[in-house]
This record gives sequence, C-alpha cells and structure tokens, in this order.
Amino acid sequence: MKLFIYLFILLFTIIGCDPTLTPEEVAELAEANDPRAKITLDMTENLELTIGIKNFEDPVAILSFELIFDPNALSLSTHAGQNFGNPSFSMDEVSDTTYASFAFFGNISGDGDLLKLNFQGSQSAYRGTTIFVRKIELWDNSSNLIDISDDE
Repeated sequence: MKLFIYLFILLFTIIGCDPTLTPEEVAELAEANDPRAKITLDMTENLELTIGIKNFEDPVAILSFELIFDPNALSLSTHAGQNFGNPSFSMDEVSDTTYASFAFFGNISGDGDLLKLNFQGSQSAYRGTTIFVRKIELWDNSSNLIDISDDE
C-alpha cells in the first residue's frame, strides 16, 4: 500500500510541475504580463525596425518622440505608418544628435504598431549600435500633458 501511495505522489508531482524555464523565458513571461503602457521597439535581421504601443488604456490625442541612432552606422531609408496611419509629422536629420522625429495625432489607444522603418548599413558597422526613442510626449484630448514618469 505504501508503494502505491509513493507512486501516486511521484506521478502527481511529475504531472503537476511546470518545466523549468530559462532566465530569458522568465523575462519574456514577465514582459508579456506587465500591465503598464509602453512603447516597443523590435528589430529584424534585415534592419526593419517596428515601433509599437502596448497597453495604452487611455486614448492619446498626440504622441511624439525622437528616434536616436548612430548615423555613421545606419541610415534611415524609409518609414511607413501602420495601425494608426501615417505620422502626422515626420522629420529626418533634425539635428546632429537627433536623426528622426515623429508625431501622431488622433485616437491612439490599445495595442498596435506605429511605424515600420527600414535602415541600411553594413553588419560590421551597426554591430553594437543602439537605437532608442527619447523626448516622448503624450497629450490627452483635453490638451493636457500625460505624465509618463514611473519609478519602476
């Protein structure tokens, strides 16, 4: 009888346990379950960057940002609007340090892709290069700046 109980406990333990996750899988799960609003950047091997939004519960009337990258390593060849239409404003080579600026006007909410951007550059030149957004501004329908500061 004891053998039957031990086998039952062993079988229940094996069936009931999740497989061990790698640290990368744990990070992906945490990111997927994070309820905070965020702007996402996803780059493919062929240098296509997708900029999107996730968890934008409250509608945003104006969303603007600057895109920063090393112009010695990459050059922006094209950009196209996605789920929220074409940018209402876009400018390339704004200054020595800002190489693209975009703004979207309208009812921006939920999840979706904002832009697809295609870059050109040699693999040796862009290896280790960082692309990021800065000077993000969000305005609501009442022309109030939405505070995006977060201690986390």
